[in-house]
Amino acid sequence: MGTSTNAYLVYGVCLEEGILPGSMMEEEGEPRYLAYHGVDYDGLSILIHCSSACPLYILCSAEPTWKANRGSPEEVDPRRLVVPEGIDEKIQAYCKKYGLKTEGSQTPGWLLFSYQGWPQKTP
Repeated sequence: MGTSTNAYLVYGVCLEEGILPGSMMEEEGEPRYLAYHGVDYDGLSILIHCSSACPLYILCSAEPTWKANRGSPEEVDPRRLVVPEGIDEKIQAYCKKYGLKTEGSQTPGWLLFSYQGWPQKTP
């Protein structure tokens, strides 16, 4: 199994650089648990961007999301770019609960990002 370079399109925010709080093994809702186990919590996901060697994180809506594998373009139907109801508030509440900061003064929006490394949760 090797590394891959993939593109993702999600609705969410980039989290400030740093180590995620929480445990990888304990509380299901904690940020580190979500990122490392690729699970959703209350309609939210935490995905890794950049690379597995230098992970950065995005807190995003679990749906809708898109993934394009390297060399395999994917069509995105703009009619599906619908922001889930109440997701901005969920993102803000989750950040507040765990003391997460976003890059700059970023508010939730559509983010296109890349990731190189071991496969992560497929949106």
